[in-house]
Amino acid sequence: MDAQLAVVTLLGMASGGLATASLVGWWQARQAYLVRANRRRRLVLALILLAMVSSLSAMAVESLTYQVWPLSSTSDVLLVCVVSALVVALLAIRGTEAPNGLAVLAAMCSTFLVWRLAIGRGMPLDSSIHAMPKVFSLASHLTLGCAAGIFVQVGCGAIAQLLLSAFHHPTPLVSSHQTQASDPVAATPDLAILGLVLLLLSLLFSTLVELLRSGVPPIWALPETWKVLLALWYGTRWCAITVLGWKGKGRFMIEAAGLIPTLALLSALVS
Repeated sequence: MDAQLAVVTLLGMASGGLATASLVGWWQARQAYLVRANRRRRLVLALILLAMVSSLSAMAVESLTYQVWPLSSTSDVLLVCVVSALVVALLAIRGTEAPNGLAVLAAMCSTFLVWRLAIGRGMPLDSSIHAMPKVFSLASHLTLGCAAGIFVQVGCGAIAQLLLSAFHHPTPLVSSHQTQASDPVAATPDLAILGLVLLLLSLLFSTLVELLRSGVPPIWALPETWKVLLALWYGTRWCAITVLGWKGKGRFMIEAAGLIPTLALLSALVS
């Protein structure tokens, strides 16, 4: 009971911190040239770091309480998704202004943590599973969580750019170096390609798990089906950008819509 209370407290603190960071981030984006802008930016970053530490601590507490490996439950993928999305966003920050995409991302990650609190801890891996399939299963959860986090960060950056073009610019955004640098959390092709590679690795690992368990080629369940659909979506996005030359608003719309299959995959995994 004490461990469960600690997990709820940590995740609740992380979710509340991200919600506060989202509100402060939106306010700072609108008041970027005030003297106190840097102070608010530091507050946003501190709240995000607190949320990351709290999420990882909650996972560690559950692992120690149930005496299982981290990521042994499918619900832990949500925590990895949140942490990886925030890490990628923080690494993308340059300059002194708080990006609009960081506020959108903080709100999305706060919702994910509330979702994790609502579903509780999922079923852990069967202890009778041999070592090698268990390792592949853990690797599948890790790569999937990192891929989902990258896709969430990409989608939130795209939503922020679309909102920025709709409410602050009379003309659509163009995909120039100056435009991308104005919002460091904006989506970039390299991030999505990295997420696509991690997603394909997760699909490979989950297929190997079923193959080693039964000894026959597996029949893909709903999460694996969504992995394939999500990989096709971002593969199509890559072709649209590199082959067809899609830029600006069209590219951001594709990336924002990519949140739908990402959320469907996470929902199928934890349900």
